[in-house]
Amino acid sequence: MNSVGFTRVPHFTRRRFLQLTGASAAAFVVAQALPRRAEAATWRLHDDTDQVGLRKLYSGSHNNPGCDSGETADCPGPGRISCYWGALYVNSVREHRLRTGPFSGCNADWPGDGSTDRVRWASHHSASGWQPEYRFSGKLYVYDILDRPDPWNGLVLHPVHMDNCNNYWIRLWERDNPSQVVWGREVDDSEDWITSATLPSPPQPGRWYEYRVDVLPGSRLKFYWNRELIFEDTDPKGTYSQGPVGMRLDYFDTILAETRVYQL
Repeated sequence: MNSVGFTRVPHFTRRRFLQLTGASAAAFVVAQALPRRAEAATWRLHDDTDQVGLRKLYSGSHNNPGCDSGETADCPGPGRISCYWGALYVNSVREHRLRTGPFSGCNADWPGDGSTDRVRWASHHSASGWQPEYRFSGKLYVYDILDRPDPWNGLVLHPVHMDNCNNYWIRLWERDNPSQVVWGREVDDSEDWITSATLPSPPQPGRWYEYRVDVLPGSRLKFYWNRELIFEDTDPKGTYSQGPVGMRLDYFDTILAETRVYQL
């Protein structure tokens, strides 16, 4: 800076010009050579409630024989997901929210009051184009919980749901141990545990909760509850790598909101 407060501009020589332009060209070549990561995508799983209408059946089904999937529902949903046991009703068109309820037929109106002991849904295989790394996330509001016959009955998330007999499951909010979280695998209708963890506090009806499951390469999962990491672990058997997502909401009177899958 000179005596009157102006910064002196350095002399810009031909050599300096060639240095700068050469560095820029090299940087451009390196950037072009690096592989580009695929652009992130978002699948909003039930942002189509306006196609059904408020207090109308969104999707539902009787319990059909065999290993159910979203495609086997008696009354498919209008888009990416279907309820293959029990029913989901439109709780809000503006917010695209769904609520659990009993299934009585494809033209049923609102009994979306949670008064049923079985509600299970999954995304369709044809609509589940994500691959690791992807994130399954959303919000849940539990109004009430029906009487549960078994101590392990809880709310179940499926970060991979090939069908009702072959899947990864994350179970929490168990009847006798609501703070326990278990990640397990189901293969040919037979379940076993992979890992377990504990929530910071037992969940309670009457409030919103956020969940998030990151499905990573190598059959590795990260599970978050209310934005807090609960576990990060790997299936040593590498049973599943990707697939449709879903939930078992048996005995839970539940509202679903902002249910999405993100390609990371």
